[in-house]
Amino acid sequence: MSVAKKRFRQPTSWKGFPCVQTCWSLAAVILLMTTVQGQRRELAEADIDGLLKRAQEERKSLPHRVKNTYIIIPDSPTAPPNVESSSTTEYLPPDRSRTVLERQLQNGPFRSEIIRIGNERFIKQPTGEWKLDTPPLTSAGRGDGSGSGSSSGTPTAPPKVKLECEYVGANKVNGIEADLYQKVRSIVFAGQRGRIERRITKKYWFNKQGQLLKQIDDDEFVNSNRIRRIVVEYEYDPTIKIERPITNQ
Repeated sequence: MSVAKKRFRQPTSWKGFPCVQTCWSLAAVILLMTTVQGQRRELAEADIDGLLKRAQEERKSLPHRVKNTYIIIPDSPTAPPNVESSSTTEYLPPDRSRTVLERQLQNGPFRSEIIRIGNERFIKQPTGEWKLDTPPLTSAGRGDGSGSGSSSGTPTAPPKVKLECEYVGANKVNGIEADLYQKVRSIVFAGQRGRIERRITKKYWFNKQGQLLKQIDDDEFVNSNRIRRIVVEYEYDPTIKIERPITNQ
């Protein structure tokens, strides 16, 4: 009787269930593949530059809008970021654009608006009227000079430069699924005042079609909390229209 009970005793491990064991193994493999696909990984600079070049070439043929914002993040953690200036440019291929520039000056806000159509440039006046302004022609100059100099100071060693490029992972921009890439360039100076490190971080967000959606450039010194930041946002809008303004000319 005791022998029969042992034959029908419930297994204490999953070894008696090969189907369940196989399912768990398959789930583990799928989870591992998903994790590897979305994790950070090192890249060559040429990999990111290739993405940027392809996005730029495609953007030339698409109506799109580019917003640039220049920001100073001060040393004090309690001080708010200072927006130095911002500009928005709409591009309508093959040869039309409209740019609005806004910045805060000491005597108040400044705003300008320029429309370019082919070789013509129109500038909006403070009165609200438009004026045709022909840009000056530029030509290559010829250099003819010489120079000499000397220094009696202590020679300094060339800076040490380190570049790290990587795919950071999936990230959303304004609710749009995107992939985030990053370049970090560290420049170390060894001078009379000691070691100084400057760090330049560039982040790029690409959508699933390879279009660039956003870029952030941070320029900072490691021993300081002050950061100069440039934020560039791209919007692809097929409804953009740029008409020739009415002028008195």
